[in-house]
Amino acid sequence: MHKRQERDETSTDFQLKLFLPLLHDQHVVHKKTRWREYTGRIDHVVDYLWQGELRRLRSQFSTTRRGSTGVVHTYGDIALPDFVMKTLGLGPKFAVEKRRTPTELLATVRQVANCAPPEDTDRCVSEGLDVLLRDFVMKTLGLGPKFAVEKRRTPTELLATVRQVANCAPPEDTDRCVSEGLDVLLRESEDFAETEARERTRIPKRVYSPASSDYENEAESPIKEKTKNKTTSGAEARLLQLLKSKKENMKRQAKNQDGPHSKKHHKEAMDSGRLQGAHETIDNLEEQVEKKSTIIRQLRKQNEEKDREMAQLRRLNMELQDKVISALEDMKDCYRARLEHQGVPAGVLPLAVKQMNHFIVEKLSDIEKLAKRAKDNQGVAEV
Repeated sequence: MHKRQERDETSTDFQLKLFLPLLHDQHVVHKKTRWREYTGRIDHVVDYLWQGELRRLRSQFSTTRRGSTGVVHTYGDIALPDFVMKTLGLGPKFAVEKRRTPTELLATVRQVANCAPPEDTDRCVSEGLDVLLRDFVMKTLGLGPKFAVEKRRTPTELLATVRQVANCAPPEDTDRCVSEGLDVLLRESEDFAETEARERTRIPKRVYSPASSDYENEAESPIKEKTKNKTTSGAEARLLQLLKSKKENMKRQAKNQDGPHSKKHHKEAMDSGRLQGAHETIDNLEEQVEKKSTIIRQLRKQNEEKDREMAQLRRLNMELQDKVISALEDMKDCYRARLEHQGVPAGVLPLAVKQMNHFIVEKLSDIEKLAKRAKDNQGVAEV
């Protein structure tokens, strides 16, 4: 602002010095000649000043985007830096890098902050670090049922994670991050210990014996506690019940054959080994059913974990889309302020912003077409 005011004052003094001799001169021919000479000198000075400004712009920015003669007219003629082109090439929808190291994220924050004016650099860095710290804590620590993060981890791993999060924070917030992380770990460990120490309530059941007819008068007997809680579906439960009923029928038949009138037949049946073979077959079937049930439970658990991971990735993708869009808006404002500071006429700024928007839309449409073509080619290759 001060430079612009100084330039206006210099221009006013220059005009007064030029036009005062014209006012005192009375000859018309001399006035016309002197006026023509003054206007030519003014045009020469203006051309000289703008040539120097354009030469300085060409030395700072590459002009290979349009492949023209190198004349800078509007904002769209100035090529963007490489990291901006890379960010635009990723796009808010397609080919977004979801997992990046803290070093890369910090480098991105510094690059975006360098594009801002000097008075906003510190604010951009601090806000970027706050966003990275919050996202890194949500993705790595979690420690809650919302983010589907495993709670059973060794104390060494959890402390290492707390240190990593603290290292990503600014120096003045390192101690606070460490103390808050340790408080969260301590509270979670106490809740987990209290849950494990809580006793389970079990209800005793009546034992039914096929040999006894007086079922109602039998005393209640305790039931052995199971080591694992098995959950079976309807088809598995029916198959297990069928095998159990067959086994009980065979046991009942064997017990009925133990009477005094059928000892000879029972002995022959046991010698032949048919009953023993049937018992072994049933046991093998039960083992196979249990193995299949275990495999099914494991697959269901893996599917649930995959669903949780997909939900978390979708959330991170949406957050990254918001960051990319906000970064584009910030970069647009930064370049607009830089062009105003460099003396580009204000009349071309709306056209420059319009060309920038058109450039972004073209890039996004090209990326969408390439992604769709790659997806179609992948589907054809799989078929």
